[in-house]
Amino acid sequence: MTTRYAFPTSNNRTQFTQSSPTALLCAAATILFWAGSFPAITVALLSFSPLPLAALRFGLASVTLGAVIGVVVIRAQERNVWLRPTFRDLVWLALCGLLGIAIYNWLLNTGQQTVSPAAASLLIACQPVFAALVGTQVFGETFSRQAWIGTGVCLAGALVLSLGQPGGMTFGGGSLLVLLAAICSGSFFALQRPLAARYGALSSAFAVLLLGAVWLSPWIGSGLQELADASAGSIVALVFLGTLPGALAYVTWMVAIRDLGAARASNLLFFMAPTAALLAIPVTGAWPNAATWIGGAIAMFGVLVVHRTKPT
Repeated sequence: MTTRYAFPTSNNRTQFTQSSPTALLCAAATILFWAGSFPAITVALLSFSPLPLAALRFGLASVTLGAVIGVVVIRAQERNVWLRPTFRDLVWLALCGLLGIAIYNWLLNTGQQTVSPAAASLLIACQPVFAALVGTQVFGETFSRQAWIGTGVCLAGALVLSLGQPGGMTFGGGSLLVLLAAICSGSFFALQRPLAARYGALSSAFAVLLLGAVWLSPWIGSGLQELADASAGSIVALVFLGTLPGALAYVTWMVAIRDLGAARASNLLFFMAPTAALLAIPVTGAWPNAATWIGGAIAMFGVLVVHRTKPT
């Protein structure tokens, strides 16, 4: 028998109103954590290579999130709440860890060696479009004409944005790698959806993080070697990446979804890309160029069009 831990929900209107400030605070914390990961990656890459950085980050994230789940379990006085998937679901979780953690972070970290944090965050913001596209192929959802138009607008904005980055949208260029990372992330979100429904979002997130760390484990040794010679700034960035956006953001996001609902909470994620662009200015000292702002605005508009369209 499969058991899972799920946060309690309520249909009581008064309770929802009272918990909204906490939910909004948790949503804001999630946006800050995830937005801050883009400039933090740029800083960490000054001392670490892309794959060793990902390996250290998600090894730390797995330990941190596992500890958080343990605290949640103890406080809830629950037993047998740890995820125990079937063999088929374990394979599915492993695929999600490979796609959404290992490959995604390899592509993103490699791309951010030449792409600015602002541009990377705006390209990654296209991931809901790719999640919707995967949903049409895997779960039988269909796109309306408006959704296809929004997809085209989003990709056009990504192209404009990429032209302002070193290498443009050339094969193997940083912009193309980050866009491929967005495709991986969007696909991961779509594929993880039934697992989150079956086992609970927090437990399934931990399983995916842990399995992603396993996929990245061959590069742990290289990461530890680079850690010995890393600068203080890169080490701080690594710790931030592993604990806040890599682990605790999942907890704050679950609270936001619990009290605000998935649709309302997801709408707030549109603030993540511009927040990342602003955070990158004091961290890296680089201002986004005109192509980044214009292309990013076009891409975000396209994402909004797709997001507002209900599957048919």
